[in-house]
Amino acid sequence: DNLNTVVTFDPTSVDVTLDGITITGGSATGTGEAGYGGGVLLDGTSCGIERCLLNYNFAARGGAVYIRKNSGSDSQRCFVYGSVMVSNSALNRYGYGYGGGIYSETGVIFNNLIYNNNGGGICAYDATSIVNNTVVNNQLYGIGRPDDTDMPGTSITVSNTVVWSIDPLNHVGLSGFGALTGNVSNCAI
Repeated sequence: DNLNTVVTFDPTSVDVTLDGITITGGSATGTGEAGYGGGVLLDGTSCGIERCLLNYNFAARGGAVYIRKNSGSDSQRCFVYGSVMVSNSALNRYGYGYGGGIYSETGVIFNNLIYNNNGGGICAYDATSIVNNTVVNNQLYGIGRPDDTDMPGTSITVSNTVVWSIDPLNHVGLSGFGALTGNVSNCAI
């Protein structure tokens, strides 16, 4: 009966990596920040998760992982590497998805498999690099931006990433990118 995030990184953490574990059943169901990151709330400087499996986690934002903007420079962003996010969910009370797999305020998302998540695969707020990922069969969108943001998102980049198996009725590969399509390169969508 987990009613919170399973793993929370302290904002003062530096160079901490969670490696090779399975995180299941987190449920960040509170309001505001208490609804961030069902599996992992990633914070700190140069912290991350790698080679992990995250499944069946729920939150309002970031069903599997929520990457918080740290106080360090952009070169010290938190990261998710070589991991699998499957069957997680992130929906707000209006039914809009905020990253069933990952929600990133600012981070590096590299070489992951993100599939079968409800509420979108990856939701990027700003200053996020999405590189070499496979994003497949996520409901609502593959990679999206939050609809309630005033950030231009010009520092979001997506490269060498495959987004596929999108339900053609109400779902899209990229959502909210509009003028940012120049920041998308070498992708199959």
